[in-house]
Amino acid sequence: MSSLPKTPETTMKSKLLCGLKKDGSDAKEIAYIQNVNPFYSLPEGIKYKSIDKEQEMEAQGTAASEDLDITILYLEEQQDLIKSYQKNKTSLYWFLQYPERTAVTEGKPLTFYVQGTCALAPESLEIDGMIQEKIRIYKSSEVEESKGFPTETAAASN
Repeated sequence: MSSLPKTPETTMKSKLLCGLKKDGSDAKEIAYIQNVNPFYSLPEGIKYKSIDKEQEMEAQGTAASEDLDITILYLEEQQDLIKSYQKNKTSLYWFLQYPERTAVTEGKPLTFYVQGTCALAPESLEIDGMIQEKIRIYKSSEVEESKGFPTETAAASN
């Protein structure tokens, strides 16, 4: 029996970045991620029957679109920047990047990215809690992933 090579790292200090360029060359660190709902859902199953089988069968269908809501920890300057993107309905590339320590290859942590606009709303306040808000990304592309920021060759191979 083989064992896992090491204990998985936590996602504490995963970052939210955004920029106008898909390769992340102009990406700005916006906030730390406190919580994020699933980036995308699993495809629905399509059930069907066949006269030569006694049981119902299932095939993979399509996945429903999910809201991309992210609870973030931020500073006031970062909130001002996000509010300006919201007001101007700026279409950006959004990068959800795992901490560097989780990367197998240095400088290339797992990064999910999507293009879209955003809206920002306050989260509830708690005693001794951190300042946080919820940002919603209105996706205009599929959520993709890469090791580090995407490159043209990585995008072509997907």
